[in-house]
Order: sequence, then C-alpha cells, then structure tokens
Amino acid sequence: MKNNIYNYFIYYRMMINGTEQGCGDLIITTDTKITDFKTIEGIHWWLDEIKTQICKEINAVLNASNDDRIITNDNIIISNYKFIN
Repeated sequence: MKNNIYNYFIYYRMMINGTEQGCGDLIITTDTKITDFKTIEGIHWWLDEIKTQICKEINAVLNASNDDRIITNDNIIISNYKFIN
C-alpha cells in the first residue's frame, strides 16, 4: 500500500486578543490532500490539523525561549497555502 505524503507551504498569522502578534510560513507535511475533502466539515478538519502542527512548532520555539505563552488553534489564521507535492 502506498503512503501518500503531501507537502504544503503555509503562510499564517498569529493573533492574540484580536491583535496580530506575528506571522510566518512553514512547510507542513500531511497524509491528506485538501482536495480529497468534498464537504466544508472535511475542509475545516484539514485546516484544524494544519493549525495544530503550526501551534506545535510555535509553542516549541516559545518554550525554548522561556516564553510562557501557549498558542492554540484559535490563535492561528491561515492566510494562504500552496501545494508543493
């Protein structure tokens, strides 16, 4: 069975209390393609999975710099994405 791996270039903004605190971009790897979903619920699930990966990366950086803030999916806005492969 073939394992499908898809890479996306994600541009995101981080919001806290309605104010943009920063922005950035990451390459995120997933085993699902956004075009595999045919419903809004499926697309929302996919976006939440991507946001979760972004939060893990941001929180690791914050933790390494002794910053006690915790970033959740609610703090992330995906501004744009591009399918790489």
